Amino acid sequence: MDLSAEKMAGKIDQISGFTVEDCWGMRDTIWAMNKENVSLADLQGRVANLIAKATTACPSIDFELVMDKNFGSRLLAEFTGRHQLF
Repeated sequence: MDLSAEKMAGKIDQISGFTVEDCWGMRDTIWAMNKENVSLADLQGRVANLIAKATTACPSIDFELVMDKNFGSRLLAEFTGRHQLF
């Protein structure tokens, strides 16, 4: 394969970007699997990070996370392989 230095750098950047995103995905999966209970505050932090990435990718869209303060310290607990609010 005869690629110019510019095309090779572009391919390396693509692989690097994919690797970073894949690592974040695995971290999120491991984080969720290792937590016995996930608080709404934990979830809020994860969603806030996702919104920050989405804002960078789509700056013309206004993303906003609104949480009901009445949820307090409620937890998401694992139940038959899924997380449910209780």
